[in-house]
Amino acid sequence: MRVFPTTVLACALALCTPALTIPTLPGLRYTLATPGPKPPAPIGKQPAPDPAAAIRFTYPAPQCALASVRIEWRSLTIVERTAWLGAVKCLAKVPHWKNLQALGKTAGAPPINTNSSLFDDFSWIHQDYASQVHLTGFFLTWHRWYIANFDQALRQYCHYAGPTPYWDWTKDSQDFQNATIWADTNPLWGLGGFGDPKKEYTLTTGAFANFPVVYPYVHNLRRQYNPLPFNFTFFPAEYRTVVPTYTFTPKEMNYMTENFTGNFTSFQHYFEKLWGAHGSIHGLTGGDLGGVCAPSAPTGVCTSNQFSPNDPIFFLHHANVDRVWAAWQRQNKANFWAFHGGSVASPNIFDPNDPDGNGVAPWLNISSPFPTDGILANARIADIMDTMGGVLCYTYDTYAFSL
Repeated sequence: MRVFPTTVLACALALCTPALTIPTLPGLRYTLATPGPKPPAPIGKQPAPDPAAAIRFTYPAPQCALASVRIEWRSLTIVERTAWLGAVKCLAKVPHWKNLQALGKTAGAPPINTNSSLFDDFSWIHQDYASQVHLTGFFLTWHRWYIANFDQALRQYCHYAGPTPYWDWTKDSQDFQNATIWADTNPLWGLGGFGDPKKEYTLTTGAFANFPVVYPYVHNLRRQYNPLPFNFTFFPAEYRTVVPTYTFTPKEMNYMTENFTGNFTSFQHYFEKLWGAHGSIHGLTGGDLGGVCAPSAPTGVCTSNQFSPNDPIFFLHHANVDRVWAAWQRQNKANFWAFHGGSVASPNIFDPNDPDGNGVAPWLNISSPFPTDGILANARIADIMDTMGGVLCYTYDTYAFSL
């Protein structure tokens, strides 16, 4: 892999806003792009750019020639970690986007709080569209676009110029509670550990100590380790005692990426099922990432459990979810453009063999546009299927899984 140093090549990246001068940091990495195979069939008309969108991608993007390389969090330099954490805290000071629209109307989603930040807006749209982007064909696809928009917001509003980080949680599958990801509590470059049990598990260490968020009510960020996150009465008895760390071992990720050839429905359903790898990370981390309110939360406000982006580690988690999907795409040519899914979640959410695990009709296709709430840039599923084509221009430092 050929890596380029940080130079004026920064604006060769498809996600760079041409009019914006972005300061550079040591370690911003690029590699020669190798776009994937062409789509198997013609794709419909591109959606027009939304002039009101907060995150203004170059659209349609220039050809991807130099792809940015996403890096595992623990492989970043201290300078890079400090810069990313600082950019997130900067975004939490950028005022609420006034053109944000409540278009998703997921039951239980809180009303828009105008006394909030652009960071809070990203959390809110995840709640507003929760029923449309989970257990449907939009799960992997929309979240890929969502993460890319968040990354662009850090660069556009807070001048972040380092690599986009991800969290390879397979490295933490042997001892999640004491994993190295939680060990760095430095207030400048550490993600912090779990919260203080004497303060309802409010995070008191790392860069996000006492980090304020507004959804679903105003509170400080919480993390509460939960070794049995599926032990709820609404789960079938056979899933309540699932050992969550077994779902995201390197062996399990290798199984996922080496199987389900050409079958996007089975691959995504295996990954997203409520007791699978994706949900296990949310549940084990608990607190905001787990969608759990504090006992002292005001009565009646916790009607949604989809406020997980309150915890900035959400974006590292879902960047790794994206990496797993990208690894599967690259495993076999039949996988690369494979897609099938509905726009409505299947009612059989606890059936591990549900043929409609990716949702039911009305059906989506690769020409389907993403829901945006007026803040994400307009794009279709087809535009993000290739991370080095369409409107994206990135790759990962590795697609391998090991402790």
